Amino acid sequence: MAAAKSVSHNELLQALSPARLAPYRGRCTTDQEAVCLYLHNLNLSRELYPVLNSVEVALRNSIHTAATAHFGSQDWFRDARLLRLEWRQRNKVDEVQDNFWRELHLPVRQIRQGSLPLPPLANVDDHVAALTFGFWTALLSGPYERRLWDGARVTTNPNLIPAVFPHAPRADRVRATIFPLVDRLRKLRNRVSHNEPILWWSPGLQADYRTARKVLGWISPTLSQLMQCVDGFDAAYTAGHMHYLTKVIVTT
Repeated sequence: MAAAKSVSHNELLQALSPARLAPYRGRCTTDQEAVCLYLHNLNLSRELYPVLNSVEVALRNSIHTAATAHFGSQDWFRDARLLRLEWRQRNKVDEVQDNFWRELHLPVRQIRQGSLPLPPLANVDDHVAALTFGFWTALLSGPYERRLWDGARVTTNPNLIPAVFPHAPRADRVRATIFPLVDRLRKLRNRVSHNEPILWWSPGLQADYRTARKVLGWISPTLSQLMQCVDGFDAAYTAGHMHYLTKVIVTT
């Protein structure tokens, strides 16, 4: 067994900040255990990343493929004649485009003001990949019900759910059912990405892990199976934080 690592608590506070360690210290009685909780949180975040990342990637690609087929154009998300975006999503699309022009050292302000000819748009694949998880999740929200998801109820409206979630049970192929699941995964993914505490994520981290696996399976069972090759969440969760007591010694 490798020797335990000795770390200075004061130096940890300087590196991580008291505010970052406070949630862990408030849940236990010693600095040593607080550090173990912090390590456990990091480990669980690492184990959640593959499935959460896969949900994000699979969702955006599935929506893009389905919408491209429906609207007959890969530009469906940046052509207002095809789909009217809410202002927040429109701003996200424009922000990605502006960043692309900035990388080419083009004068974005003059382009947006119309004082210069419109240069080429970003490559569609690059544009899609650069749009955030929040953008794709928002497309599942209420304002887009009639624009993308309502065809099962009103036949004159589109219904992309069967194409985006082809393996979801028929009873779950409802936008109002799917959106809160995906939105919660988005929030968890953001906490993981920003190294925030997830140990006490309510109502339960294990339940959200199962939801991520389920939603991913609704989109792509193949990708869900692939992620099992790197899936160590259950083992990490069951191990808990106390086993780190043999791996780290916290000094003053």
